[in-house]
Amino acid sequence: MNPFAALAKLGTVVAREYLRVSKDSSGRSRSTVEQDRDLSGDAEELGWQVGDSYADPGVGASKFSRKRRGDFESLIADLRSDRYGAQVLMLWEISRGSRQVEEWLELLNLCAKRGVFFWVHTHGRLYDPTNGKDRETVLSEAVKVEAQAWEISQRITRAGKANVTEGRPSGPCPYGYVRIYDPKTRALVSQDEVPAEARNIRNLYARVLLGHTFHAIAKDWEQQGIVTRTGKRFTRAHLRALVLTPTYAGLRGHFPGRKGSNTPKVVTAANLTPAVWPGLVSEDVWWTVHAQLNRPSVKEGGAPRVRDCKHLFSTISRCGVCTGAMSTSRRGERHEYFCREQGHVRIMERDLDEYLTTVLLDKLARPEVLEELRAEDECAGAELVTARGVLAAVREEHRELSRAVGAGELSPMLAKQSEPMILERIAEAEKQVKALHVPTPLRGLIEPGADVADRWAEAPMSTRRELLRALFTPTGFGEVHIMPATRKGGPRIPAEERVTFHRTTPDTPAAA
Repeated sequence: MNPFAALAKLGTVVAREYLRVSKDSSGRSRSTVEQDRDLSGDAEELGWQVGDSYADPGVGASKFSRKRRGDFESLIADLRSDRYGAQVLMLWEISRGSRQVEEWLELLNLCAKRGVFFWVHTHGRLYDPTNGKDRETVLSEAVKVEAQAWEISQRITRAGKANVTEGRPSGPCPYGYVRIYDPKTRALVSQDEVPAEARNIRNLYARVLLGHTFHAIAKDWEQQGIVTRTGKRFTRAHLRALVLTPTYAGLRGHFPGRKGSNTPKVVTAANLTPAVWPGLVSEDVWWTVHAQLNRPSVKEGGAPRVRDCKHLFSTISRCGVCTGAMSTSRRGERHEYFCREQGHVRIMERDLDEYLTTVLLDKLARPEVLEELRAEDECAGAELVTARGVLAAVREEHRELSRAVGAGELSPMLAKQSEPMILERIAEAEKQVKALHVPTPLRGLIEPGADVADRWAEAPMSTRRELLRALFTPTGFGEVHIMPATRKGGPRIPAEERVTFHRTTPDTPAAA
């Protein structure tokens, strides 16, 4: 029977629209508002009443889309449970319903079971899902739109790979940069820095290197009126994501299978390509920050994170009996450091902090100590530059291998045999670079002519602990050991009488 004739027998016909649109560069897509206008006009001409609509604006319908189509799922659920409450399902075009053949097959079968017809605006036709020819037409169209979705995905994938290889940008323009396009062709000309925003980014990296927390930075930026391009305040999570993106080191990141937009913890040379835009910070700074923020937790075998510590020498000072780490406890109003392994020793936190701070600042005020530290810093820095050069050379070798395969100059089989060895050398070079990393607090707190005491007073707890951890070592100023009190009762024994500094030199073994 003609579907219009079947509907005419019902008297009142109710139609419901399914509206969907995704980003489409073809110029043929219509917004859900425009689709509603066209479909409502069709319903008025045909004498149908329009019921509640289903709408999924801005959501793709192919198997490559990562977003859920909530209203499409509601439509299917209503048909399954016989709660649809209408006789016609109106679509602007076949692809608006779905770009997956299996979804179309389920939709056709459910509509056939519930006696629901299809109206397609671009076809100007009413389809009967129980009619074999109508089903053939709809499913043929479904096959075509699914194939189109696959072709679009392939083009995007090829373009993405080309962008990665060439180091070209993709996605929204990041904070700190502006993109310049050719006025005629709209082709990208360059991605340049925005001076004011670039200064904020460099300041952000500098503060992170000095151990400032994202909470403190976010609070300061809010007070200074520094906001995102949409006028929102920068959150801790946003600031962390900013410093971890390789974009600001002049690198193009590529992380297949990544969920979300955040940079993963594990990054290798294979994930990074030199970009066509200038970096706002050096690669060395970026790698340092990435390693600093992704250090293993205590549960994973790492050292306590400085931002989680509230006491100056906890876990840094050692028990003079068992050499175990000292922790903190509270007795009434008194805070103490104590041996957390066996409870061998206890000492007032204030006494130890004041004494060791005096020792530290006294040493840092001595010209000969500063010269020694600077010499060590320069030596390590030179070795770091050399190691970075080796790493850059091996990474370039890996990129050249990829280029040679793509250009047909090298067989994939030979490349497959060579790549593991190159990746192993890259991993070894990266390990060497991390091992030579100069403690960043030294760079931030110890500078020629700087008033160390004032800078120490202004530094946050995280920066102070980084400095202490770097200097109070067996090869530095000496590892701090707290000895037991030699008497009970009476006046407290001064901290300087209970502290020993254990040092190790190349010719002298560490003290027991």
